Amino acid sequence: SRKQAVEDAKAVVVDLEKKYRDLAHEAKLAGFKAKGPKKFVAKSNPKCPVCTKTVYVTEKVTDSRDEIYHKLCLRCSVCKKSLVGKEPITDEKTLAIKAGQF
Repeated sequence: SRKQAVEDAKAVVVDLEKKYRDLAHEAKLAGFKAKGPKKFVAKSNPKCPVCTKTVYVTEKVTDSRDEIYHKLCLRCSVCKKSLVGKEPITDEKTLAIKAGQF
């Protein structure tokens, strides 16, 4: 009957819960710790050395030293021409190109 089936199902659930508690207790005694869900950690995007703003993947270009810039920020500090795809002459603070390069 339906009433008997419900009682049987409840008995199965109670039995499974008891087995789960017993297994969890044994695991705890053995030194295992329950791990929760992994937390999402977002990777921080790099900052552009020219404007100091965040550089997102869609805006990213690199210079010859593999530093990351915005496409519009990677320019010659003297003539302001784009250095995307060029090899700039650089020191630590400036980007420049050779006079006859363009």
